[in-house]
Amino acid sequence: MTAAHDTRTRELERTVRILDILGAAGAFLVAFYARNHLLVVEEALDFRDHVLLLPLLLALLVFFLSYFEAYKSPRHATRAGMTWSVFRAVALTIGVLLPCSFSCRSITSAGW
Repeated sequence: MTAAHDTRTRELERTVRILDILGAAGAFLVAFYARNHLLVVEEALDFRDHVLLLPLLLALLVFFLSYFEAYKSPRHATRAGMTWSVFRAVALTIGVLLPCSFSCRSITSAGW
């Protein structure tokens, strides 16, 4: 591989990571807005309580995407392999966030 190829690969990985972070943050904000304004719910959620989970969400997502090699070069990746990597990363991120959100909810409802 050439130095120019390595540089372009690193730039592509950095761009994809930034787009992943922006996409995840945007999806979080859209989901929160939709839950509070488009669905019929008894009480609206407080944005400040949930925005604190956003850095944890983004850190876990980027970590698991890197761990499952979702940021490898498109030249060496297949669609099925990339889809499986992204699916595992998102599933593990949700799997870690759900217990965190329930424990945060139980702590705040207990008055800690």
